[in-house]
Amino acid sequence: MAKILFLLLCLMQNESQKMTLREMEELLFSSNPQIKAQEAEVYLNFARLENVKSKKYTPKFEFLFMTGPIPEAKGDIRDPQDKVGDIEGLGPFFKVKIDLYQPIYTFGRFSYAEKSAQYLGKSSSENLEVVKNEMLKRLRIVYLSYLLSSELYDFTLELEEIYNKVYEKAKSILEKGGEVTETDILKLEMFGERLRAQKSELELSRANLIETIRFLLSSESILPQTVSLPFITFENKGIDFYLASATEKRPEIKALASVIEALKAKIKAIRAKYFPVFFFGGTFGYGYAPNRTPQTNPWANEEFNYKVLGAALGIKEDLDFHHTIKEVEEVKAELSKREAELTALKSGIRLEVKTTYQTVENSMAKLKNSETAYLKSKSLFFSTLLNYEMGLVEVKDVLDNFEEYIEARTEYLKTLFSYDKAVIELFHSAGIPSEFPGI
Repeated sequence: MAKILFLLLCLMQNESQKMTLREMEELLFSSNPQIKAQEAEVYLNFARLENVKSKKYTPKFEFLFMTGPIPEAKGDIRDPQDKVGDIEGLGPFFKVKIDLYQPIYTFGRFSYAEKSAQYLGKSSSENLEVVKNEMLKRLRIVYLSYLLSSELYDFTLELEEIYNKVYEKAKSILEKGGEVTETDILKLEMFGERLRAQKSELELSRANLIETIRFLLSSESILPQTVSLPFITFENKGIDFYLASATEKRPEIKALASVIEALKAKIKAIRAKYFPVFFFGGTFGYGYAPNRTPQTNPWANEEFNYKVLGAALGIKEDLDFHHTIKEVEEVKAELSKREAELTALKSGIRLEVKTTYQTVENSMAKLKNSETAYLKSKSLFFSTLLNYEMGLVEVKDVLDNFEEYIEARTEYLKTLFSYDKAVIELFHSAGIPSEFPGI
């Protein structure tokens, strides 16, 4: 199954677009669905901000239109020609009413609400950076994993070619009655089966990693460009630099700090309810019923034939202070929770930076040792292989050095991967993923 999947991926290479890591990073920001979802959240929060602003500067209008049948009513208040309850002479009526309400001074109710909305919009923008950075880190590490699998796969192909030559020579010696035994051949065949199993496992791993990259980029036609697993060099500026950078630049900290400022502004907006609202009000009304006599007496109640236009200054006060107090207490509790979360977040990020920095240093030291061991085992293996070709050593010696060479080479590549991965995580934990040296 793994071979079939890998072959299908190889057949698709002609139709696939090979991309470097930098190109994939650029595509990630425009195509990843999680990033798009957070972008929509940012748009929503700023739309809410515009709505709050409009309430501050735009008056509130209410429009009412009514129509229907109404009984006829002729005469006036001194000489009515119809009685209440008569349903004769039904005719239409029309009513239009427009009310205007414009706050003039609110003791900060709208300005603090606007400030709170601004901070929430800023927080959502910082959360967008959090999502972008997380997806970017994941893409970089998956790509590194792909390079590691590819390097191990190519190494396995190289070993398979060498193994085939050793095996054929051993079979030839056995047939000629040389010092090779059936046991040696059996051990060689077992070693060959392990190589084939490892090859199949790496084929499956590469196929899965390609699919993961395509999922992150929302594309079925992307094929990552294969290069040797690199050694990422960077200028080590010391733990204090990365700690300070994380505190200053991590978007998670900025997002939560903005939420805290939004809650503080919200508390002030709620407290403004303790004070009245000074407002300007206006009204316009028009009614018309053709089957009723218009009344000109100002003391007569006229509901269907009239014109009203007026404006006034007013004061509006909410007297349910107990509800306002509860609202303030609720938001204060939320504020305390968020402040505790920010303290915990900063501590967690500092620990994360220290851990990743230490991992980089440890991996770098380990990498030198593993590289030395790999180069020595490589030299020993090919020396033994040459002696085997000359008939100076036995199959058992070749197999022993074969396994040591595989182990040393694999350990070196995995250590190199761990180091590169730690460097990526250090830059992300310090809040400077854009300064990552690149691959």
